[in-house]
Amino acid sequence: MNFIVKDSEGKEHGPLNEDSLIKWAEAGDIFAETPMRNALMAQWKTAADFSFLKEPLDRQAEEKEKAKGFFEKRADSKTRKKEGDKSTAFEYKYLPDSATLFLRLASTFFDFALLSVPALILYCSALSIFYFSDINSGVPVPEAKEPVNVETSEKEKIEIPQLASFESEANPLIEDNAMKGFVAGSRWKNTGTGDAFICVSSSDSSARWLPLNTYNNTIIACLSAFLAVALLYYGLLLGLFAQTFGMWFWGIFIVKPDLSEVFLLRAYYFTIMMFLLGVFSPILVYAASSRRAFHDLASGVMIIKIAGKPKA
Repeated sequence: MNFIVKDSEGKEHGPLNEDSLIKWAEAGDIFAETPMRNALMAQWKTAADFSFLKEPLDRQAEEKEKAKGFFEKRADSKTRKKEGDKSTAFEYKYLPDSATLFLRLASTFFDFALLSVPALILYCSALSIFYFSDINSGVPVPEAKEPVNVETSEKEKIEIPQLASFESEANPLIEDNAMKGFVAGSRWKNTGTGDAFICVSSSDSSARWLPLNTYNNTIIACLSAFLAVALLYYGLLLGLFAQTFGMWFWGIFIVKPDLSEVFLLRAYYFTIMMFLLGVFSPILVYAASSRRAFHDLASGVMIIKIAGKPKA
């Protein structure tokens, strides 16, 4: 079977048999878009429409792709994406539906319930540090004195004044407890060394005193660790999966206003803004028709339902 080929200048060549055309394709003289027709027919087609040229044309395309540089490949990728967006621009039957205030609050409480697990672990860790940092650790608790059996009315009971701060040339002892007016939160300063202490628990029989620096550093470390865990939780899940476990449970997720994907950097920025502005956001979500919170607007995102709303 013979064929006619038309070159880029519009000139016709042929008739040519299949073997000749295969050699032309292998030599790069015929491309997938080159016009061709059967010598016995008037209808023109492209070389890609003829099955006997598929193999050499595929090899030709592979070699052409390998020869492209990095920037050419990037440009082709963007072009294909735009064409794909246009080709799939069908008429949607459903529209994005912004998440309601109830769904947002419910998902937040769900996530906070999950974050309470690491919070509890950090709290227990802080208590352990407080226990082993007690300056009187190992000192036996003094035996409680037997109360004198004297009947007194409520008015006759002596109230011990609470001491918020106290200064002394010595460190606090286990006996410096509630019976002497020291309660949880009381401060003690050793005027001789300049060391400061804080009471973390107190009873009528004993008290637990910690160096103030140890107490402050422990609180700061635990709060920082919790914030880091929360930031990782929200940032990674939103950046990789567009929703936290709470959002997944309640059927909402995060997108950009054009419904494109939210990546890690924007997800972390959204999380930081949520920590800073989240307490004020329910007012705006409830009042605004867009249902977008302050941190949504600041980070350029929106939270929508997985199930869209039908077109009117």
